[in-house]
Amino acid sequence: MRGGAKKGWRWRVADREKSKDLNLLYEPGNWGDVIKGLWAATTARALVSGRKEIRYLDPFAGGPTYPLLDASARRIETVPVEWFRTLQEPYLKKGLLPSTALLVSEAVKAAGGEARLKVFDTDPVRLEAWRSLPNTEILPVLSGEAALESLRPEDVDFVLIDPYDLFVKWQVFLPAILKIAARLPVLAYAYNRAPRGPGQQRMYGDFRKAIEKGTGPATGILIGRIPADATIARAYHEVLLAGPEKLVRGVRQELADLTRTLARTLAEMGAFEELLPPAT
Repeated sequence: MRGGAKKGWRWRVADREKSKDLNLLYEPGNWGDVIKGLWAATTARALVSGRKEIRYLDPFAGGPTYPLLDASARRIETVPVEWFRTLQEPYLKKGLLPSTALLVSEAVKAAGGEARLKVFDTDPVRLEAWRSLPNTEILPVLSGEAALESLRPEDVDFVLIDPYDLFVKWQVFLPAILKIAARLPVLAYAYNRAPRGPGQQRMYGDFRKAIEKGTGPATGILIGRIPADATIARAYHEVLLAGPEKLVRGVRQELADLTRTLARTLAEMGAFEELLPPAT
């Protein structure tokens, strides 16, 4: 759910009054948000074990909520993970789609803990929307990159890194991801466009080589991906969870099962169509 300064196309809702301040480059609630939310909520639930408070940092947070469209509601209904749908019900009933940060907060609360959110976004309207939420701190920085540079691992338990376009800007963010992962879990999202041609494939190959080269001996990494679309999959939604090996190993099986289930769901949705006249 990311915005950006790039000019040109912007995602819009039908209500022009709601659209004018969104400044989004793509539709919130797409399949990338689904897999990112699943991984973030699963990791947050695991962190609650042995502690009551989870401090979550999201330096590219977007807004707390977004307008819920029919397409997004259908995606959530399709996700074959009941607890994930349940987390979102209070928002969906109000016609809202919760951000990943709010999903983390709900997951922590459902597991018996309390989440303290540290957030930032360059869009002033979205950033201002966080001020009224309890247990939420707006970071006193000028950019998400600055938030990562000033991060003290002892002050945070879980970090999400989802800038607009990690796939292209991985050289900027990967050092921070791997540095943080030596001490605590960090989840990153990328829109993997490798299927689109040799140049994109090389970019992704360089990204993967850099991950393998830069990963420390005590760091575990999990990578999950699903097609960006059920019928025209010209890209993948990809998530990367890195952190201390023991913690990563502890969520490995659950994340593997969730991701494979979601991938099967998408594959089956796109596998067969019928265009038949009404039965007589």
